[in-house]
Amino acid sequence: MAMLAGGRDAQINVTPMIDILLVLLIIFMVIGPASSGFDTETPQPAANAAPRVQRDVDCGRKPMGRFEWTGTRCRFQNSRAS
Repeated sequence: MAMLAGGRDAQINVTPMIDILLVLLIIFMVIGPASSGFDTETPQPAANAAPRVQRDVDCGRKPMGRFEWTGTRCRFQNSRAS
C-alpha cells in the first residue's frame, strides 16, 4: 500500500463501485423473471440424409518430436524436429 506524506495510508474509495454493483444486481433481479426467453427454430436434418459416422481422433507428440494426427505424420513450419 502506498504511503502519503505524513504517514497516512492511501486507500481507494470503493463506495461508488459498490453502488453501481447493487444497482446492476437490482436491475437483473427485476428483468430476470420478467423475461420469458425467446423461441428459436433449430434446423432439422433432411429425411434422406445419411447418418454421420462418429470417428475417434487421435493426436499427439511421438518420440523425437514427431506429431501424429490419427496415425498420419504431421509437419509444422515452426516445428524444431522435422
